[in-house]
Amino acid sequence: MEKTQQLDVSGMHCAACAMRIEKTVAKIDGVSNIQVNLATEKGSVTFEDNRTNLDHIIGRIEKIGFSARKANDDRVSSEQEKEKELWRLKWHFTLSLLLTIPLAWSMCSHLTQGSIYVPVLFNDPIFQLMITMPIQFIIGRPFL
Repeated sequence: MEKTQQLDVSGMHCAACAMRIEKTVAKIDGVSNIQVNLATEKGSVTFEDNRTNLDHIIGRIEKIGFSARKANDDRVSSEQEKEKELWRLKWHFTLSLLLTIPLAWSMCSHLTQGSIYVPVLFNDPIFQLMITMPIQFIIGRPFL
């Protein structure tokens, strides 16, 4: 018997993330339809409950790096999770901005043929590597 279940899906950052979830879940034996909405962080999956179950589908979604759970009407906890995620994103943005300023400052001096003062440290390749690593591999991890 076919069953349709609503899911709360989080961890998506772009339309490709939603498509990846759809493609992965569509390959599961027994799943006839899957739709994931990036903007609302919701998903709808139709499956035959005698061939697969919701826990297996959620497990597959989590295996590819996203989190999913059965949708419920508990909007308060959902709002709290969104607030926590928004705070985390703001913190990452602020940190990446602060780490990027020395790099941008150094690049501007090259564009203006040295008419802008740049501390010697900002032109040091080792320093530039050290401040680029957290931007690329810690803050940028969800995109990698």
